[in-house]
Amino acid sequence: MRTCLTIPLLLSCSLAAAAPPEVTSFIPTGVSRGQTAEVTAAGNLGGTWPAQVWTDNPGLAIEALADRGKLKVTAAADARPGLTWVRLIGADGASVPRPLFVGSLPEVAEVEPNNSFKERQQLSSSAAITGKLQKQNDVDVFSIPAQAGQTLVASVIGNELLGSPMDAVLQICTESGTVVAQDNDSHGLDPQVTFAVTQAGNYLVRIFAFPSEPNSSIAFAGGDNYLYRLTLTTGGYADHTLPLAVQLGKPTELKLHGWNLPTASAMLEVPATDLRELLFFQSPDATGLVPLLVTSHPSLIAETTASRETPQECPLPCVLSGRLDEPKDSDVFRFTAVKGKALSIKAESDSIGYEVDPYLRVTDDAGKQLAEAESPRRGGEPVLKFTPPADGPYRLEIADLHRRGGLRYAYRITLTPVTPDFTVSLAAGTFSIVPGKTLEIPLTIDRKDGFAGEIDITAENLPAGITAAPLKSLPTGDTAKTAKLILTAAAEVKPGTFQLLAKSAGDAPLTRRVTYPAKLGPGTFNHSDVWLSIGK
Repeated sequence: MRTCLTIPLLLSCSLAAAAPPEVTSFIPTGVSRGQTAEVTAAGNLGGTWPAQVWTDNPGLAIEALADRGKLKVTAAADARPGLTWVRLIGADGASVPRPLFVGSLPEVAEVEPNNSFKERQQLSSSAAITGKLQKQNDVDVFSIPAQAGQTLVASVIGNELLGSPMDAVLQICTESGTVVAQDNDSHGLDPQVTFAVTQAGNYLVRIFAFPSEPNSSIAFAGGDNYLYRLTLTTGGYADHTLPLAVQLGKPTELKLHGWNLPTASAMLEVPATDLRELLFFQSPDATGLVPLLVTSHPSLIAETTASRETPQECPLPCVLSGRLDEPKDSDVFRFTAVKGKALSIKAESDSIGYEVDPYLRVTDDAGKQLAEAESPRRGGEPVLKFTPPADGPYRLEIADLHRRGGLRYAYRITLTPVTPDFTVSLAAGTFSIVPGKTLEIPLTIDRKDGFAGEIDITAENLPAGITAAPLKSLPTGDTAKTAKLILTAAAEVKPGTFQLLAKSAGDAPLTRRVTYPAKLGPGTFNHSDVWLSIGK
């Protein structure tokens, strides 16, 4: 199986004069493959309805209906599963992209009252539930049948990808009310819990929440923005893949790890022209979102046989993915470095939803420790800068700081030389231009680790009637850190999306997408598709 990444699509419907829409969420939060659903866009939708709709998933057909905020969403049977970005577009701009999920499970709406075991909402089988903790002290309870030998998986998307201000708690209980499993924070503040069923019957899943920003109240929290997506399944659920990174332009076999999985692996190829840094992968025949780094470096899986005596050889640069399967487990890698050429060693686990509290150690080939790093006390994960004292082989070891291990103790290490680099960013993702006029779009250039080259910035896929003047950021002077792209509109122009590309000069040019940030809960997602409206 090969999962294809997408080219953004613009789905047509009438354009009406309106203020830029502000979408906070889509309800329901997802649509099943091969199905059509009515989805409501929540938020301040601006002036006259209907708006245009943009999505990055070509397997979705989206039509704005007559009623304000209502969308008809049809997902093809082979639509790309997982996280899809959708935005609404008015005459004066576009909303920030918001997530809509595409999956294989039936989509179910939470129905009140379901606040107690007695009032539980009964499900007939696995489902993806869109729910809301509507007020203070709200608790939602669902009942799902399970057979002996199955694993029941309950997983919430709320704070992390929906931006809900909630710190949710999940419990799995027997019908008599005994709590058999509970979790608070498996994916940031979003819980995920599993239970190995030993006796057939109905099991109760209970969700409640505290505010994501603690306050003085001692009560369960709720409100109109406490939206969640709860997956309940005894079917396939992928918790993570190995590797946790894919190399551009190279087909990668992803080995799936989780529960009840019908297949052990999936193939994924990211085109070499796709310059995204992160994607969320979901297997077509299982649920579960896996964050994958997109990289130009080789992506390797840690060998289970590697040890301090027989470390795994790895090139520079590379991305290493592995799992600490047992308590006191560690993985050891061997690389060859050059004297005085600094290396960056970045470990990730908690920040991508897994359990390792990384401890890194670098030794020489004889085992003498030269450097170490662990997660900062105030949160975050270690980034170790190591300057080799001599040419030759060195060893890198990763372990959990508390010597733990298990299925969810997955990690990713990026091991690269410290080299000059740059990023170029926009402050926003929507602009407006008047026919026959010009528009200046400000750009911010971040030169890292001494990058001192020229950068050419070009526009791609501009709407009809729009041209862009050549733009160069020089290593010194006014354009070194900030620059302005000038667009010119003809007398007759059309609105649409475009992208910006930044490329350095020289024999080994670096190519980077120009992105703009979109805040969503505790995280920030970078997008590259810019919307250009036509003003008056």
